[in-house]
Amino acid sequence: MSYQQPPQQPPPPGYNPGQPGPADRMPQQPDRPRGKRRLTWGIILMAVGIIGGIAGALIFGFSTAGQFEDFEDNTYEIQQPVTMDGLGDNQWYIYQTGAAGGSITCEVTDESGENIVSDNMSSSVTTNNLDYEAGQSFSSEAGSTYQISCSSYPVAIGGIAPLGGIFGIIGSVFVGGVIFLTGLVLTIIGAVVRSKSKRQMPPPGPQYGGYPGYDVPPQQYGQQPPGA
Repeated sequence: MSYQQPPQQPPPPGYNPGQPGPADRMPQQPDRPRGKRRLTWGIILMAVGIIGGIAGALIFGFSTAGQFEDFEDNTYEIQQPVTMDGLGDNQWYIYQTGAAGGSITCEVTDESGENIVSDNMSSSVTTNNLDYEAGQSFSSEAGSTYQISCSSYPVAIGGIAPLGGIFGIIGSVFVGGVIFLTGLVLTIIGAVVRSKSKRQMPPPGPQYGGYPGYDVPPQQYGQQPPGA
């Protein structure tokens, strides 16, 4: 008894046994360009550096202006030997004009007749009304009287020059500049990395990849397979 194979029916239109169909393909999401995080943080740091530096400089600038006004109000100019009281518990500096070049020397004697001037302190101040340098200082006590005499006049006694605000302005500008430069470097690096990443990305549109083993050339119906 023999078995006869039924005749084969022609394949449906579009059938290609060597080509995987849409169901055999997996969509692939395109990679995101790199460098975006560096670029974002760089821009943020640059903005913080600019805004912070300007804000700090303005705040310390207004504070310094007020300190210089207080300094001038509490500075006493001396044109001749004087006896002073009411100086309180303070540290005083003996200022002379910048033109004097430190050539003036002074003595400050307390009620016991002792010269209490110290020559190892220095301070300088320049405002609209003052251009003084100090190379001597003394400490006063509340309720005491002091005699002040100098080798030349005029001189002035006052507190320490208000340099804290100036240092604050310089510090604000310096810190703001460092933050800005850090942000600028990050921005440049992020922009370069992002540009290279975009050039390496595939063209836009859905991308598909077949399963392993389907990378075979398409075979049309009625053709003999290779090597037959």
